[in-house]
Amino acid sequence: MATIKLVKDKRKKMQDNKFSLAIRVCHKSNVQYLSISKMTDSQYEQVFVRQSMDEKSIAFRESVNEFKTKCECIFSEMNSYNPKRFRELMYQKDKEIPKTLLLKDMFTYYIYNYEGITLKTRQHFKL
Repeated sequence: MATIKLVKDKRKKMQDNKFSLAIRVCHKSNVQYLSISKMTDSQYEQVFVRQSMDEKSIAFRESVNEFKTKCECIFSEMNSYNPKRFRELMYQKDKEIPKTLLLKDMFTYYIYNYEGITLKTRQHFKL
């Protein structure tokens, strides 16, 4: 089983006394850091330690928690842990499902999201 935590990643010194806010995934002997954003110590303390109640801080905490939840979901769906594949799945854009049932929208979704389609077929469908 893996542990997934939110951490201040101070392994590398950055400009303006900033550090990387990251998710640390530890599975057996593999440790992986997934960067979320850059912030200063005072910003981190205000948002995560003091639990500031202004709207921006609350929204940022929610977005970080969503990212952490996404990490947990992807890890639970993986049969065997592969750090490279895990990183790809985390930073991969979510594919939007077409909201309408128009044939044009469905073909556009199919062209851009289906991986087994050749370039020539894509060009043919775009006509």
